Amino acid sequence: MLTAADLLAELRRVVADANADVTLWDFRRATGVSRYMVASRWGNWTNLRRAAGFPDRKPLPPVYSDDELFAEFHAAAMTLNRYPTAHEFDRLSPRCWKTLRRRLGSQEVVVERYRSWLEAQPQRLPRDSRPPVETRRRWSPLLPTLASLMAFASGLWWGAQLSPTATPHAWM
Repeated sequence: MLTAADLLAELRRVVADANADVTLWDFRRATGVSRYMVASRWGNWTNLRRAAGFPDRKPLPPVYSDDELFAEFHAAAMTLNRYPTAHEFDRLSPRCWKTLRRRLGSQEVVVERYRSWLEAQPQRLPRDSRPPVETRRRWSPLLPTLASLMAFASGLWWGAQLSPTATPHAWM
């Protein structure tokens, strides 16, 4: 039965022989040790690699400051001339909306904290670069709804079916 120290020595031997970065798959193929043995002795592969003095294979995700996140939110707001939705922010920014949501909370809280961030930095941002206060789009009652457009289109289609000799001018 292999101990934790035996696994550590085996990993160092395999790395010395391979002269390269070794994955769990490479280690298992070279030694015949199961991944369950590694997990039972070390918890996981990364812990064994750390104990052997090797760096983590997967880099840690970047940590952004609030200023960086609000600057990205501001850039998206200036592009749209209003506060961006989650999808618009994801499309316009290299950051992800989930980062804002996890750090700050709901969209209302993000907008509220963003406005206070803007007010705290009058020297960095000119007065005319501030986004509008209104966050929702206002739809004109004159714009057709999807249902009315579908009814119109189906009426045109049925009209064409009932009267094949009618000219397109008569349909409109």
